[in-house]
Amino acid sequence: MTSPAPNLWLWGAGLGATAFLGYALYFDYRRTHAPDYKEAIRQKRKNAAKQRLDEPLDLPNMSDPTAVQNFFLQEIQIGEELMGQGLEEEGIKHLCNAVVLCGQPDHLINIFRQTMSEHFEKIVAELPHAQARVQAAIVAQRGGVRAESEERGAIVDADDLE
Repeated sequence: MTSPAPNLWLWGAGLGATAFLGYALYFDYRRTHAPDYKEAIRQKRKNAAKQRLDEPLDLPNMSDPTAVQNFFLQEIQIGEELMGQGLEEEGIKHLCNAVVLCGQPDHLINIFRQTMSEHFEKIVAELPHAQARVQAAIVAQRGGVRAESEERGAIVDADDLE
């Protein structure tokens, strides 16, 4: 004759799992039917998106022209891909980073004016923020030492000063 202990343990485990699942479903129902649930979700998403846009920029070594050029091309590519996916703000952020790092920003801005006329105003409006992000990244890269020309708002590569 078999003892009822293994069968009792099985029933206890099943009952405990059912109770836990019931509690989880009840808690989820209460959470999602709260009056401010949708507003709280929207606010969290908005804050997360804003935080992603304010992330520090990871610049390459600014004294290496090849690395800067690769980073520039990467920012253009990422910006175009994000714009194509409908993520305008993030795409504009990357395109503005490329404009700030570009050797001829006026030429690149004219290209954007012709190819992205509907987003051009947003790109121009974001440029000061992008310049501040790039300057902050350069300062952080140099260990907190700012050059006098950077304090006036110009980004100068040390290799250009000979």
